[in-house]
Amino acid sequence: MAAPGEEDAARPRMRVL
Repeated sequence: MAAPGEEDAARPRMRVL
């Protein structure tokens, strides 16, 4: 669906931690 990083544009990278 959405890779861990594309949401970084709309939301802060909380799951990237």
